[in-house]
Amino acid sequence: MKKYLIIILSAILLIFNVKSVAQEMTQFKKEIQGNTVQLVVNRKGNTTIFETQLLNSKKTPLILNRFESNSDLLADKNKYQFFNVIDFNIKGHFLYIFYNDFGKIFMDRYVLGENAPSTQKRILIGNHQILSYENGGDMESCFQAKWIDHQLYFHIDAKQTYGGRLNELFVFSEPQMKIDKVSFPKPSKIVPGNGFFNTLDIDANAEKVQKEMFRLLVENKITAPKGSFLFLGYLEHPFLHRVYKKHKVRDVEDLYLFYKTETAEVKIIRYDNNENLWILE
Repeated sequence: MKKYLIIILSAILLIFNVKSVAQEMTQFKKEIQGNTVQLVVNRKGNTTIFETQLLNSKKTPLILNRFESNSDLLADKNKYQFFNVIDFNIKGHFLYIFYNDFGKIFMDRYVLGENAPSTQKRILIGNHQILSYENGGDMESCFQAKWIDHQLYFHIDAKQTYGGRLNELFVFSEPQMKIDKVSFPKPSKIVPGNGFFNTLDIDANAEKVQKEMFRLLVENKITAPKGSFLFLGYLEHPFLHRVYKKHKVRDVEDLYLFYKTETAEVKIIRYDNNENLWILE
């Protein structure tokens, strides 16, 4: 009898363990420069546990952030997305992770070292309204970033299908440890683009882009014909980036083109792919 009781108890424990494992899932996972960041979600009873982990070269998970919630908003895997890693970026010894926490968008900055990275700073970026999953639907986000002249420019498009949305270009300054929204004045110089970027591989044609930008700025008397000019790079709206990678065509959203003149100040030209227009200033 005792033997059968042990077998029954063992079977119950096995079923419980299998059920626990089945409730664990990896919601986000991405590798940059040999460093993998992943968000692992586990449901234990009424508690949902989110762990942001960093996998080093030995693939040993280091816990960067742990968040627990008993909220009904996180009661099943369809709702885990209310807390999510949007994306991350690495530069030197610094790791930057971007989160959407129930509509609150923020960045955590870590210092990478031999031991577990330490949090140096958490910076709030912005907010968007959220509704319940039943009323608002899925949470979605896309992200695109590039370091330009020692500053991280990034575009976040975070939203709920029938809820709020944050869709802006931001810039992070490492020395000042702050994030600002990039604001554009009302444009005074708009020039037809004739589909210049529709199918253009910008990385392979950087010199062509620089010449065209300089020509437009000179023709519109924004810079001097013999002045210095340097094309620093570009950043696409994250949805546009996805479209171009898949279909090799740009016909939606904005493209940001960064440059410097003799003033040494980083400036931005926008290109509206919806209307095929250069927005010079």
